[in-house]
Amino acid sequence: MSKFLKIAIGIFTVIWPAVAIGGAFAIFWCFPKFRYSFVVSFAITAFAIACLFIYTVTHAVKNDRFSGPNGMRWIMFFLFANWLAVPVYWYLYIWPGKSQDIK
Repeated sequence: MSKFLKIAIGIFTVIWPAVAIGGAFAIFWCFPKFRYSFVVSFAITAFAIACLFIYTVTHAVKNDRFSGPNGMRWIMFFLFANWLAVPVYWYLYIWPGKSQDIK
């Protein structure tokens, strides 16, 4: 995986939700006529988070380091604490780039 793609995934994992929701609130507050900006921003953010969830679960399932209960722990962590699990998983397993572990 290229370094650019790793950085893009990291940005969407950590920074995007805060920027999108904060920007929607700012637009809504400054320009009340754009009341649907929050809904559009929320929909785009929800779609981005769903895509990241699918990618990280697929990455965790294909990772050879996770055998048995350890892989299931990560998947349960993704399900119940997605906002925390995805950035942690990105930092520990996607950013270092040990591509030989993934088939």
